[in-house]
Amino acid sequence: MTELVSLSLIYFAVIDPIGTIPIFLSLTEQYDYKQKQRIALRGCFVAFFVLIFFGFFGDLILSHLKISPDTFNIAGGAILFIIAVEMVNGRRQARKSRAATGSPNAAEELIRISSSPLAVPLLAGPGAITSIMVFGDFTTPDSSVLNLTAVSLALVVSAIILDRKSTRLNSSHVRTSRMPSSA
Repeated sequence: MTELVSLSLIYFAVIDPIGTIPIFLSLTEQYDYKQKQRIALRGCFVAFFVLIFFGFFGDLILSHLKISPDTFNIAGGAILFIIAVEMVNGRRQARKSRAATGSPNAAEELIRISSSPLAVPLLAGPGAITSIMVFGDFTTPDSSVLNLTAVSLALVVSAIILDRKSTRLNSSHVRTSRMPSSA
């Protein structure tokens, strides 16, 4: 149980849904609550499959590219350290904002926004992919279930956070728009 909580917290920290909130809200400001909800859920769903794909096949991809696990662990540790320094210095948000350029203007954009930039690179970015490849163990059925559950928990909490922030913004926007003007 402690291993599940520990892995979930690691995955939640590198997925960083709280840091994604401002970008998510700016990308979806033209949409109503239901559309924002669909984008958040679909983005978390896509991020789940991207992370699980790299959890199961990351080692195979690395061996095909002739990158040793030790080299990847060192590089992954460096990436996670850089992300931690960015979080402490408040620069991670600016980097994520630059990655999420573009403004939605059509119904087809719901799928595009939920896949990119929300799912990849905001939720399932390099740090999250590196974490699942470094910390994830998909070699036995028990460890696979543990990692699948930890990633699921982290992304369910992420979806709830994005959903709740959409709701609060939407309801406060509706309240302020109905106020009579003093002019």
